[in-house]
Amino acid sequence: MIPRYSEKEITDIFEPTERLKRFDRVEIAAAYAEEEIGGIFEGLAQELEKSLRENPPSEVRRKELEKITDHDFMAYVQQRWEILAPELKKIMHKGKTTFDIQDPADQLALLAAIDAVIQRLTELMVVVRRKAMDYWYVPLLLRTHGQGAQVGTFGKRLVSYLADLEIALDFIEYARGKAQFGKMSGIVGDYQNASPEIEMLALKKLGLRPYYGATQILPRSIHAILASSITVLCGELAKIAEDFQLMARSPKPLIQEPFKGGQTGSSANPAKKNTIKSENTTGMFRLSLGDLVALFQNLVTKEERDIAQSSVERVALIDQFHIALNALDNMIYIIEGVVVYRDHMMDEIREMRGTEWAEAAKEFLVEHGLEYGITRDIAYDVVKLASHNVFYATDFRNSVPTNIEEAANDYEKLVGKKSKKPQNIRDIINQGKLFPLPTLQIESDKIWQWNESLRKMFKDSHICWAWFEVFDIRRIFAGPEALREKLVQGRMNQS
Repeated sequence: MIPRYSEKEITDIFEPTERLKRFDRVEIAAAYAEEEIGGIFEGLAQELEKSLRENPPSEVRRKELEKITDHDFMAYVQQRWEILAPELKKIMHKGKTTFDIQDPADQLALLAAIDAVIQRLTELMVVVRRKAMDYWYVPLLLRTHGQGAQVGTFGKRLVSYLADLEIALDFIEYARGKAQFGKMSGIVGDYQNASPEIEMLALKKLGLRPYYGATQILPRSIHAILASSITVLCGELAKIAEDFQLMARSPKPLIQEPFKGGQTGSSANPAKKNTIKSENTTGMFRLSLGDLVALFQNLVTKEERDIAQSSVERVALIDQFHIALNALDNMIYIIEGVVVYRDHMMDEIREMRGTEWAEAAKEFLVEHGLEYGITRDIAYDVVKLASHNVFYATDFRNSVPTNIEEAANDYEKLVGKKSKKPQNIRDIINQGKLFPLPTLQIESDKIWQWNESLRKMFKDSHICWAWFEVFDIRRIFAGPEALREKLVQGRMNQS
């Protein structure tokens, strides 16, 4: 990972000398197990531990030896043998192949990196939960397919993100369980020159458990599961980031990323507040997907072992953690400091002109309109026509500009136009004022009949009062209360 996107926690875990220290740790655990189970080499394991700890491994020296061995792990072994007394060489690396040491050591690193991701994800979930409570009663137009669907709240939007993050956390915790395997079963995993008892005891000392059925290495499905879970997390974060980019669009942003005093939104336009953190998070997801493909290809190993996986693991597997923490840091920063424009949220709802209640209005007409000739299909068409009526633009519809002057005049006229209170489908339907449109090919006679039926129906004062209750804003707060209760309890979806 390039320095720009590197995360110190991950860099520290996978730093080359730290990896050598993990090799030491595994060799020491194996030596103690050899001593306990085998009943020989009494006291040598402790002496080995003392010698290795007093002489920390050197990545510089290991690299020098690798120029000779052309084998990175054997260069480590030779470096450690250089500082050991002859009797200690008997026990260090006894009956082991490279991946009897390297796989357990690398699994320890993966577990530490997974824990860093889990901790950061948990921090994000705390922030999202708190913000959801803060904005639970702030109305927001909720959309599907890019179209206004109905009014909800900004808190509910955040709750949806929280539930998705919980799923991602479940996947990562599952992957962590699968990463707790190790192996010390020899060159082809059949214990010919190894001991299942020594393997079990040594791995237990490391907090790992044996994987029975290994070849020379652990199956790389363990890595694939881990990479998949991280990619799911990055995808969920990208989903939030995309939504925030949509909500932050000018001229009436609903939200805005934190924007520092000296920050530059655009090198050319001082007015722009580009959503750089959200956009970067989307990019992190793309990187994660690319690494996932490479790690999935690592599932294939020729027979008992080849090293096609090695280069991929040294780059893609580690980069997945940098990517995840970078995206999590972005999202914590964004949501913690998000600027919420409540007035713009309300303006957007107002400009929906009642169409946000279209589904409820349709069901009301179905329930009350049958005796007036309003069937379900007519109710649907009535609300559809009303929804088109309130948005039908009369200005400029027959005057598309054909030159610069006409375009400039149109622009000046439109910019200077005073806004009027928009019509609302509630009133068009209630008053029976539907009108034909060239964009909807509905016969005028049919629309006249619908208007007549509506006027008759709404002469009933009880129906009229009930109709206005359909558009009562209190309904949007009452509906999601079950979700709020889940939010207060803790996890949205307990497994």
